[in-house]
Amino acid sequence: MRAPSPLLTYSEPAYGVTEVNFFLDKAKELATAEGLPQLALYLATSPLLRAIITVPAYGVQDNVIYDYVKSDVDAYLAKLRTCVHQYLRDCTDDQTPTQISGGAVPRTSPAAGRRE
Repeated sequence: MRAPSPLLTYSEPAYGVTEVNFFLDKAKELATAEGLPQLALYLATSPLLRAIITVPAYGVQDNVIYDYVKSDVDAYLAKLRTCVHQYLRDCTDDQTPTQISGGAVPRTSPAAGRRE
């Protein structure tokens, strides 16, 4: 996300800082090898997208951000979703079928089964 700028005064839909921090904490909690499938589901169903408020962009009070611009959070969320889904696809694609014991692959000879 962009660094906060107290000079910006335009209004844009925003997410409350409490909702964003809760979302980030939950994503961090699930960001383990075992938790990635649950993280993908959480990203797809997060209630964050329903927690939009309208405030001046980058509301700053006592050097603390109290709300996040919607477009910044949405871009971050989209990138996070893409990364998690790509990683899960890569993990699935790297799995190979189990080979026959010893790694040998049976071959069929054209002469097999022929009687001379």
